[in-house]
Amino acid sequence: MAIQHSRRMGVIAMAASLLLLTSARAELGRALDQTINEVAQEAAKKLKQTSFGDIKNIAVLPLWGDCTPETKNYIVNTIQSEIIGGPYKVMERNTQAWDTLLGEIEWGNLREDVMNADTVQRFGRIEGCDAIVYGTVRECADDPASGRAVTRLTLKMGVVETGEAKWSSGEIKSVRIVGPTALPRTNMDPAIIRAINQLTANAVAGLKGKNVNTSNFAFFPLLGQDEDGYLTEVLQAELTKAGCNPAPIAKTEWQEYLVANSRRPESVEAMRDFSKRKGYDAFLYGSVNECRIIQRKYKALARATLTMVGTETGEAVWSPGEIRGQSYLDWLDIPGIAVADPLVWVVGGVIILLIVWRAFAKLFKSATRPR
Repeated sequence: MAIQHSRRMGVIAMAASLLLLTSARAELGRALDQTINEVAQEAAKKLKQTSFGDIKNIAVLPLWGDCTPETKNYIVNTIQSEIIGGPYKVMERNTQAWDTLLGEIEWGNLREDVMNADTVQRFGRIEGCDAIVYGTVRECADDPASGRAVTRLTLKMGVVETGEAKWSSGEIKSVRIVGPTALPRTNMDPAIIRAINQLTANAVAGLKGKNVNTSNFAFFPLLGQDEDGYLTEVLQAELTKAGCNPAPIAKTEWQEYLVANSRRPESVEAMRDFSKRKGYDAFLYGSVNECRIIQRKYKALARATLTMVGTETGEAVWSPGEIRGQSYLDWLDIPGIAVADPLVWVVGGVIILLIVWRAFAKLFKSATRPR
């Protein structure tokens, strides 16, 4: 029975892992789409806020960048539609003159540098065109390992009469972190998983209840009894689901910093310095004090301490003390644990001896009773 139960749990864990991976990938794809839309909206907003008296008619050119043509077209179309009604009239690029000019420029590779003054002035051939808007999608990618989706865009406006770069948007960036979905380890007892889930839910509820700004904070790998990083993953996923925006610090990146700066992983000052360098407003760290099955109580227990610190002040903005989660074992697991417990054998042996003694006592009494 124990073998069948173990196999059944293994199949369930594999099926759950596949479902979670599929769901996480879809969620990450949606996050990337959101970043693309956000940079397009922000670019249009910045362009609409400009106003140059000698520029009335502008054209938005195709973008450079290592992303799909559909993505670049979407950004261009969004910018064009959003700036309608602003200080500029958007020109349509649907004439032979436009096709000829655009055909002279290589758009496939990241070559925004070709838009020098001479190239910009070529567009003066287009009647009525005062300026062109051009740019590059610097990055448009997602990373399943970190759950991070990012899009970066830069735009410029060039005056066709002089070739002068009249305006630059600077880098427009949008980042969304959905958090890698924590997959249960196949050798992990379900009661441990439930205890960890309860602990992380309690932690997130406590953090959200304090109205702490959680829009831009670093989340360092938890210390203590979390060698495989599972509890760190679960907490990160729960924080993201609750609307927080944790930036998970990879163990490799954190270790490289510690070695380069001769720091220890438990150093709060090291975490603060790292967070300052990366531009985070705060950082969350902690330690898993216990995560195990207490056999004689037939339950799983998870205990951790967490603290969030403001990067500028170095003061704790949230420190709830020890957070706990616990869950009783599945009933199928209890007999196996009981059989392996020496105390159970001792108690069982004593009970059996008492039963045998009572039986012999009755037999002896019956045999010696006068007839």
